[in-house]
Amino acid sequence: MPSAIRRLRVSYVLALVLIALLSVGGHTVQHFGLARQRLDSALINAAGRQRMLSQQLGMLAMRLHADPADAAVRARLAASHTRWRGVHRTLHAGHGRVEGVPMRGINPPALRRHFVQLQPVFHELDRSVRRVLEQPGTASSSLALRSYLLNEATYLRGMENIVERYAAAAAGRVDRSTMIGWVLLAVTLLTLVAEAVLVF
Repeated sequence: MPSAIRRLRVSYVLALVLIALLSVGGHTVQHFGLARQRLDSALINAAGRQRMLSQQLGMLAMRLHADPADAAVRARLAASHTRWRGVHRTLHAGHGRVEGVPMRGINPPALRRHFVQLQPVFHELDRSVRRVLEQPGTASSSLALRSYLLNEATYLRGMENIVERYAAAAAGRVDRSTMIGWVLLAVTLLTLVAEAVLVF
């Protein structure tokens, strides 16, 4: 009888330890899942805004070309260009900070290939904007503006593909986190049932 009580006590303690571990595991999965969701949201928002910024750059470049003396437009174009270029380089590198959220080498190979394919277009747009800023209203600025408008659609399509990949990867991670949560809950309930059977 004492040995049976001892076995029951050991089983009860082991069940409590297992439940505690499952609880800690569930909390850990939830913590890292929420942190990753925050980063995913920042990446999707930043990549989506790159499309808006590239369109804004085109409009501001046209305005500055038409009126080279407009200092306000020049300042807006320079600021938007700096932001657009910085965010693109951060997303491409896969490390740095996006909307205040740190990212460290998270781009998978397939996504890196998309950025590599987009780089020539990015560099052409970058050069075009810099030429408009340096020589607005000139023949060189006119050629740069034409080049920008010719390449802008390609950049927009490329960034749209990248946004879709970010979104698909985020959805996959949410599904996996949900599945892990259900598995942990099921194991916890089974442990409680087993403990009840042993005790009663």
